[in-house]
Amino acid sequence: MAGLDSATPSSYLWTNDFPASPDPRKAAAMTDINAFIDDKVKNNDIFLFMKGTPDFPQCGFSGRVVQILNYLGVEYGSANVLESAELRDGIKAYTNWPTIPQLYVKGRIRRRRRHCPRNVPGG
Repeated sequence: MAGLDSATPSSYLWTNDFPASPDPRKAAAMTDINAFIDDKVKNNDIFLFMKGTPDFPQCGFSGRVVQILNYLGVEYGSANVLESAELRDGIKAYTNWPTIPQLYVKGRIRRRRRHCPRNVPGG
């Protein structure tokens, strides 16, 4: 992956189940990140790849999705793509979708605005 060097952090602070990769440029790193993403998408009813965390979103779109999910009272998992360039690039390649946040419900990405209503009480 272009732009990455050996100083790029490859550990994931939000989970302990993804092994650190010593060289993110190797093809094995992409395979590992795809396996990590696949596991999160398939083993959680709702999973959000976002900028920041649910407690501290780092962009308005991520914050809006968190606000909606919290209002609905649903349980969901999340991963902060700002913690890892591999994850940030990997999630975009996983679905061939260039933007974040990416919300998955029952293993399927939800891209359309109709999945995230604008008028949520309290928002």
